[in-house]
Amino acid sequence: MKHFLVVHNWISDEARRNWLTPPEKRNPPQKRETEREWSSGWSERNPATFVQYWIPNDDFFTVTGSQRMSRIYKKIDESGAEGNWFNSMVQRELV
Repeated sequence: MKHFLVVHNWISDEARRNWLTPPEKRNPPQKRETEREWSSGWSERNPATFVQYWIPNDDFFTVTGSQRMSRIYKKIDESGAEGNWFNSMVQRELV
């Protein structure tokens, strides 16, 4: 399986704040998924395997595994987040 580093750039400070607002503090409040629930749900819905993520104060990064890069681009686009919340760049890891 190939691994890819995906860098996501927020399109605005407002988009970043909205995305990072904890579910229980949203209006209306929502149930917070555990990391296990989130990652297993992601893996069931997507042909790419979610490996790890980092969300610092600015851009954020994910590492995914897939046989084809096009699957990663397709899933990011289908999420509705691409272009509305952030822009992404996928790069094949050289490791």
